[in-house]
Amino acid sequence: MNRKAAIIAALFVGALATWAAFSGSARTAGNDEGKAAADKTPPFVHCVIFYLNKDAPKGETDAMIADIN
Repeated sequence: MNRKAAIIAALFVGALATWAAFSGSARTAGNDEGKAAADKTPPFVHCVIFYLNKDAPKGETDAMIADIN
């Protein structure tokens, strides 16, 4: 059951990332400089999903997020 839920979650995140990459929401009307930059959409979207062990130390999640940022 967990594997099925993880696959569905990964597909959802991938679809959401693809939609965000190609939606064009970064474009602004009347601004040619912003439009030129917004037309350069990335050729692919990379998504990484991390799982922590159940016995991980209490602050490990926050530390990992801080390292990623």
